[in-house]
Amino acid sequence: MLSVRTSTCTTLETLLAEVAALQRQSKEKDAIIYRLHLQLAENELDTQEKIRRIEEKAEARVEFAMAKCQEHLEAMEQKYAELEAELELQNCKKPVDDDLIDFDAESNCSGDDAPDPTSDFTSVPAEQLAKDFVMMSDAIGNAHVIIRLQEAQIKQQLDWTKSFFKKNVDFLDRMTFDNDIPKDIQQQLIIVREEKEHEKNMESRMMDLKFLESLF
Repeated sequence: MLSVRTSTCTTLETLLAEVAALQRQSKEKDAIIYRLHLQLAENELDTQEKIRRIEEKAEARVEFAMAKCQEHLEAMEQKYAELEAELELQNCKKPVDDDLIDFDAESNCSGDDAPDPTSDFTSVPAEQLAKDFVMMSDAIGNAHVIIRLQEAQIKQQLDWTKSFFKKNVDFLDRMTFDNDIPKDIQQQLIIVREEKEHEKNMESRMMDLKFLESLF
C-alpha cells in the first residue's frame, strides 16, 4: 500500500513539474510574441514616416515647378506690357490725316503720363510691333491655359501617389523602377519594400510560434 502511494506521489509530482515547465515556456513565448508585436508596430511607424518624406519631396518638386511657371508667365506679361506701350508710341508717331485725327489718341500721346519708350523696340516698325503684340497676347493666353492644365495634372498625379502609398504599401515588393523616377525616391521605395519584407518574415515567425504554442 505504501509503495502505491509513493508511486502515485511521484507521478503527480512529475506531472506538476511538466505543467510548470510548460507554463514557463508559454510565458516565454508570450513575451517573444509581445516583443514581435512591438517591433511590427515600430516598423509600421517607420514605413509611414518614409512615405511622408517621399510625399514632402514630391510636393516640394511640384511647388518648385509651379514657381518656375509663374516666373515665366510674369516675364511674358512684362514683355507684353512693353510691346503694348511701344505700339502705342509708334501709333502716336505716325503721320495722321487732319480729317481723321483721333483726339483720344492725340491726348494720350501728348499727356505727361505716357510711358517712356524702351530702347528694345525703337527701331522696330509699327507693323511688326502690332504683329508681335498679337502673337504675345496669344502666347500669354495659351501659357495661362497650359499652366492651369499642368497644375491640374500634377495635383492629380500627386493625389494618386499619396493614395497608392497609403492604401497599397504591400504592393511595393512587386514594383520595378525605371530611369524616370528620381534616384532618391527609388532608394526610399526600396527601403520601404525591404521593411515590408522584414515585417512579413516576422509575421511568419509569429505564426510558427502560435502553431508551436497550440501544440502544448
